[in-house]
Formats: sequence, structure tokens, C-alpha cells
Amino acid sequence: MRWLIRLVAGTTAKLFYRIRHLGQPLPQQGPLVLVSNHPNGLIDPLMLLLSTRRPLSFLAKEPLFRMPIIGSMMRGMGALPVYRTMDGADTALNDRTFEAAFETLRKGGAIGIFPEGTSHSEPALQRLKTGAARMALGASNGPSDPIQARIVPVGLVYNHKVRFRSKMTVWIGEAISLEDLWDAHATDPREAVRLLTTRIDAGLRSVTLNLNRWDDLPILRLAERIWAEDRKPSLARMHALASTFEQLHAREPERMESLAQRVEELNQRLRFLGLTLFDLKREYTLSRVLRDSIQRVALLLITLLPAACGLLIWYVPYLAVGQLSKRLRSSRDVRASVKVLASIAIFPLWYAGIMYALLRWSNPLATLAGALLAPLSGLCAIHWAERFGKSVFDLGALLRSRATRQLRDKLVSRAEELHTQFSELADEMVEPEASPPT
Repeated sequence: MRWLIRLVAGTTAKLFYRIRHLGQPLPQQGPLVLVSNHPNGLIDPLMLLLSTRRPLSFLAKEPLFRMPIIGSMMRGMGALPVYRTMDGADTALNDRTFEAAFETLRKGGAIGIFPEGTSHSEPALQRLKTGAARMALGASNGPSDPIQARIVPVGLVYNHKVRFRSKMTVWIGEAISLEDLWDAHATDPREAVRLLTTRIDAGLRSVTLNLNRWDDLPILRLAERIWAEDRKPSLARMHALASTFEQLHAREPERMESLAQRVEELNQRLRFLGLTLFDLKREYTLSRVLRDSIQRVALLLITLLPAACGLLIWYVPYLAVGQLSKRLRSSRDVRASVKVLASIAIFPLWYAGIMYALLRWSNPLATLAGALLAPLSGLCAIHWAERFGKSVFDLGALLRSRATRQLRDKLVSRAEELHTQFSELADEMVEPEASPPT
């Protein structure tokens, strides 16, 4: 059951998002506790599941186990129920959950847990519950025979949680030390749990973006691109800037407001011109754009027929998923979950309907060909749409860039000034203890 859920749900998640992994490799053996932020409902466990080949048991709120389809998935993945007061449950039942988690760790298994306790759409990490620390320390047989469980923080950072084919990052941090807490746990368990929870909080903050408000995110992204030397987006740089901005907010709020205003002004001018910061730095010449466009157009023409077939075959279920998510009017932190779960149900049913129609009105050979080509044509349609959009954008950027060359030069100068200010600001601010890797 685990492998089937991983295959179906994991494949759907990989199609919905463009996923990249950063940071440390996860331990493949020994007791392991993965702790993660929780911004995106049922998608977050899927992302943890895709980050390791190991069987992973999740802790999930008990009401999920009572839902018809989701409950079956939870049990099939070996998830453990968490009983919460807010759900009207008897929290004493959590003793059984903890015992099951202890047993999993003692056998060298892996557990995934979201210490914030519930999914949310807040711009910063929420206050952590103590469950992860209690499990890691409670699994021990005592100071003389401790279970060497490793706690690894995993940051899940989504560019656009509900947008199809948007980017997301699974950022794996360094393991959190707890060996020095065994003796303390034997004499004062509550204090040991508190200390470890504080370490988990610091570990998660080192692999997540924590903002004062969502309005700061566009400013932060543009600031990172201005600051970047290699012109490639970097989550580590964004994290460093977010920490720097947070310190500046506390120390010199007026200076921070002035800096944010200048960045926002540059951002508004870029949006008005339909350009990105990369467009300012990139030399758009007619020969270069034509050369790139000819290569892309050749590829687009070759794949046009299968892409068109993919669009015809799969557009109806794609539209149905979008309409369903709108009608349900779910909160932002579970909207992507609704889309992915609906896709898991709707797309296979649509595919089965196509196969049935081919079997009934065609021959077995055509049915076999359709079974193979239908999924491939869908992938081709996705690839074609992304390449076509890129070609159109580059051509538009060339025209706008040439028409506004003088203004573009002024914006380049402003971006360079801001780059210098960010570098000076980073040197002024004291790096936080849990700074990210560079």
C-alpha cells in the first residue's frame, strides 16, 4: 500500500510542482525524526515522503482518519493519529500514539512530524508543540542505553502554493544534536524537552523563510535578485536577507522602510515595463533572440502535434480540477491539497474512460497505443506550453528593452546602487546563530 500511495500521489505532486532539493542528504539508516514546517496541508507529507526512500510514518490529526479516502491513505502509509482538544478528542489517547512512535524509533524506523501542530498560511513559523522533542527523547531506554535518534529539520518553501507547475523547494538542514540532553531528561524531562524544542525551532528557522508579513515577500525576492552575483535565484541568499531585514526592522525601522520603499519603486517600474530584473542585466540582441527563438520554434514545431493531442485529451479533467477547487472555496493552506487529491481521482477516471472507449470502438492494438501515448502527450503539452511561453516572453522582452533603452539604463543604475546597499547592510548586521549554508 505504501509503494502505491508513493507512486500515485508522488507522481501527481511532481507534475503539479517543479520540485528541487537542497541541503544535506538524509540518513538512510537508524532512527530518524523529520521535523518540518506546515504551510500546505496534505501536500507537505507528500514532499517529505518524496525526500527519502525510507518508509516514513507520519503523525496526523485524528479527524483525517475518519475521512473516506484520506483515512485509507493515512492508514496505508502507517500514519499515527494525534488527538487534539480543538477537535473535541480525548487527548489521553495520545499515550498510545506516543508508544507506537517510540516503538518505531526503537526499531530504527523514521517518523515525520509537523511541530506547528496544524497547517497555516502565515508568513512565519508558528510556535512549536513539544511532541517531536518528547518522541525523540522518550524513545530512549535511559542515559545508559540511549536510542541514537537523529532529528533533521526540513523546510518546505513554495513559490505559489496553489499554482500548477510553480516551483517549490525541499530544504534539508543539519541534524539537531540531543546527546547532551540524555542525563537532563532522566532528572528533569520537562526541561530537556523544552531545550530540545528550542533547538528544533532554531533548526527549522534555518531552512525556512520567516517574514513579518506576506507583503515583504515580493520585496525580498527582488532584493535577492539584486544582491545575487551569479544571477541565479538562491534560497540561502533569500534566507540571509530575510534575517537581515528582520534585524533591521528591530534596530532601524525607518531605514528599513526607506530601503523597502526604494525596492518597491524599482519593482513597480519593472512591472510597468513588463520586464524582470534579469531582463535588465541580460543583453537582448536581435541576433541572440532570433537564434534562441529559431531553436525553440524548431522544437515546438516537432512537438506541436503530440502537444495538441495532449491538450485535447487532458484539458477537460484539468479544467474540472480547477473548477472543483474554486467551488469548494477551501482555505489557502489546503487549496493545493484539494487540487492534488481531485487530480488523483479525476485524471485516472478520465484515463479509464478513454481506454474503455478505445476498447469498445477500436481494436486492441489501438487501445495499447492509446494507453502509452495519452500520458506522453500530456507531458508533451506541459513541456510545449512552458517553452512557448518562454519564447514569447523573450521576444517581448527584446522589444520592450530596445524601446526603453534609456529608462532601462537608469533602472540598471538604481539596481546597482541597491546591490551596494544590501552588501553594506549584510556586513553591518550580526549573522544569526542558525544561519543557512551558502
